[in-house]
Order: sequence, then structure tokens, then C-alpha cells
Amino acid sequence: MDKENMNEFPEQEADLTADGQENLQAAEEQAPEREIGDDEATVSDEQTQVSFEETAEEPEDGDGDDELCLVCGDRKRAEGSDYCPECEAIMLSRKIPLLGWISGLACVIASVFALVLAMLVSAPVLQIARGDAYADDKRWYSAYKEYQEVDSVVAEVNSALGGESPFVQTGSGLDVRIVNTVANCYTPLEAVSVAESRLGSDKMSKLPSLKKYNEIREEYLSSYEALADAIEAMTSGEADAQTTYAAFEAARGKEGVSDVYLNFFLFNAAVYYEEGYEKQIEYLEAAEKSAKASKRDFSWLYYQDFADVLYKAGEPDRAMEYLDVLTEKDKSKFGAYELKMRIALSQGDKDEASKILAQFKNYNEGFDTAYVLEVTFLRCTGEFEKAKLLCKEALEDYDSVPELHRQLALLYLIDGDYDNAFEEAFAADNNAYYLYAYMGDSSAYTPQLNSTLYLCTYLCKESGKKDTENAQYIDDILASFSEEDLTEQVKSIIGGEKTVEEVLTEGGCDLA
Repeated sequence: MDKENMNEFPEQEADLTADGQENLQAAEEQAPEREIGDDEATVSDEQTQVSFEETAEEPEDGDGDDELCLVCGDRKRAEGSDYCPECEAIMLSRKIPLLGWISGLACVIASVFALVLAMLVSAPVLQIARGDAYADDKRWYSAYKEYQEVDSVVAEVNSALGGESPFVQTGSGLDVRIVNTVANCYTPLEAVSVAESRLGSDKMSKLPSLKKYNEIREEYLSSYEALADAIEAMTSGEADAQTTYAAFEAARGKEGVSDVYLNFFLFNAAVYYEEGYEKQIEYLEAAEKSAKASKRDFSWLYYQDFADVLYKAGEPDRAMEYLDVLTEKDKSKFGAYELKMRIALSQGDKDEASKILAQFKNYNEGFDTAYVLEVTFLRCTGEFEKAKLLCKEALEDYDSVPELHRQLALLYLIDGDYDNAFEEAFAADNNAYYLYAYMGDSSAYTPQLNSTLYLCTYLCKESGKKDTENAQYIDDILASFSEEDLTEQVKSIIGGEKTVEEVLTEGGCDLA
């Protein structure tokens, strides 16, 4: 290669080191001399043109590689494939070694196990998420039910996974959620009891989110203790109404006594002494004035009672105002929706009552309270057979709910089936006792339940066949009631002034 040709190389290729130039010169000296002919040294314009055209037709940036086999890189790919026919044939003829099969199977098993484990572990999380969604929507009873199921789900997961120690555990976050739902769908006082049973007093006192419930309970207990002697004298019959009211008022202003609770206790004393609704309303209005002055929400304490008294006193519109507040705070507030529906029915507005029922079912579909309210609506509107079928359907899932048994007892009373009516009333009372004795929940012990138990027992003894398995308890139950315990509705049925159907489908549509 001569110097002239070498100088035609690009600059980066001609920039050789000294050693490279010496090697190049030695190679040129050793190369045999060759005389280049004109025919070899020249290129016709025609050949140059052809060469240029061929070069121009070649794909730029390696686009032609897209048509070559991905394995060998030399042959063209078969149609619809990434490989040439020869490489495809070789690949298809090869067998996967045994170790490969084992490794693949192990990967599949590991993947399935990981998937199952992930599903199991996520089950409690999904349960809590459902509860959170209900809580965000102020459907507190629904949230409470979802949170309650978390412990069962965790137990099932740990049982499925085996092992000596639990793989999945719940933390204090679940306990706090449950306590908050109890405070919202029942009362803060009951929330404290639940918190103590789940967390213990020491741990509960350290959680800032539960501090307000402790303060509410301490304020309530302090007020109650200041009135304890007067309350005992009242319930024992040692003090009359005026003496009790004076003793309560004497505690006003003392340290630890809240005017809100004091006025509420005065209201309860007025109910105990069967004072007129005007007196009861007076004390409830005083409680409301004290509550507003305290700037704390006491709607959980007296709103339901206030609405009930106003309804009985002939002020349904005013009662609805308090009920609307309760249902806005808690869309699962059964007592508020039930009273709303009863007010509508007592005014002969079946359509409005139906709308109230639909609202409640929309927020609580599938829960025992939704069944109870619908059964009540059907009974009050005279659809007895439909109510009975729905009640029996509900009892298949909620056999431990006292109110469902009580509603079925009322339907049997309407049919004149006093033996079955007594059995259902007895079951309702037993379930109420279970809730109180083992769970500390006394809410099922209502005047309605007591009246139902008495009337069913009385009619079973007077007109039933008494072939019930609990017939031996009839006399004991009747002996536990006095004349003062009987409501006007029960007395009207026993005295023959009204039929069972009239009492259960008119006015308040119940026995109390």
C-alpha cells in the first residue's frame, strides 16, 4: 500500500502511533511488487453507477436484521415465526431434560403456594377494608359486624396455615375500630366496656383516640355516684317523686356532677313515677340546654328518648327533627328508623312508611335489623303471612336475635296459635338473658318484650293446648308479673276491649 492511498483514509484511521507506522512500512517492503493494469485500476462510469444504486438499495441502520432468524442470524425467518425452518426443526427435536421438568414443576408449585398464601393473608385485610367502607358511610352497625368477623377470619387463616404460633395476628388498630363503632351505634359508655375487655384498662388509657370515651364515662360515673343514695331510695320505694327530685337538685353544682346527666336522671325519675309527658319534656329540654352549653355532642344520650316522648305527647313533627339528626349521624340507627316508620303509620301515611323502610334496607340489607323492620312493617300493614315467612327466613341466619322471635310470637298471637306464640316469646326472653349474662348487653330487655312474654304466657294458659315443651314454666312466669307491670295494651286484650289484631295493627302497633 503506497503513501498516497493511505492518505485517503479518514483522519481517525490515519492517526497511527510510531510503532504502527513502522509495522506498516515493514509490511509494505515484504509485499511482492505488482504492476496494476489500466483495466484493474479504472472503473467504468457504468459500474460505478450500478454499485451506487446497489448500495442505495441496501437497508440502512440494520433494518434487514428483522428478517433473519433470531437463533442463527444467517437464514431468513419462516413465515409467521421468529426462526428459520432449520432452527425450528432443531428446537422441536430437542427434549427437555428431567431436571428441567422438575425445576419447572417446582416453580409452578411455589407460585401456587405463594398465591394461596397471599389470598389467605389478605382475607383479614379485606374484611377490615369492608368495615372501613361502612364506617366512612356512617353505617356503624354494618361496620361493627364486619370488624367483629375479623377475629374469626384470622383464626381460620392460622388454622389453614398450621404451625405452633399464629402466622397472622390482629393489632390494636382493629380494637380501636370496634370501640369507635360501638360508641357510634350504641353509646360511648358501652364503648368503654368493650375497650376494657379487648385492650385492658392500662392499654386503653394510653391510646389517645379512646381518651374521650374515658372522660365521658368518668363524668357519667361521677354524676351517678353523687345521686346514688337518692336513686336507691327511689327504686326501693322509700322516697316519693318530690323527695327524689329534691335530692337530685341538691346535688346540682357539686364537684363532678354534670348538669346534662343530672337533668337526664331527673327525666328518668319522671318516667319512673309515671309523670305526664309535659314534665318529662321539661327535664329533657333542660338536658338539651345544658348539653349545648357544654359544647359537647350528647345526642347519643337523650335524642331517642326525646323523640319518643314528643311523639307520645302529640308532637310528631318535632320528634322527627331529633330522629333526622340521629339517622344522619348513623344510617344504621334502628331505633330511630323504627320510630320514624311508626310515626308515618300512625298518621296513615303508608307510602312514607314504605320509603323509610326502603332507606333503612338500602343501608342495612341482609342484617338482622333490616329483617326486623320489614317484618314490623308487614305486620303493621296487615300482611301477616308474608311477615311470618320473612321472619322464619331471617331466623335461619339470626336465631339468637330476641326481637325476631318476639315478632314471630306476635304473628302467632294474631293467628290464635298461643302455644307457638309462647314458645317464641320464651325463646326471645332466653336470648335476651344470654345477651345480658354473657355479653353485658341489656338492650333486648324492653317493655315490649316483657309485655309479649306475659301476654303469650297468659293466653297459652287460658286458651292454648299447653303441649309446649316449656309449659312447666307458665305459672312461674305469670307469678313474676304484677298488675302494675301490665301495659294498657295488654290490659285491653285481656279485658276483651280490643282484639290482638287491633292492638298490633293500629296506633303504636305493639304491646307497649
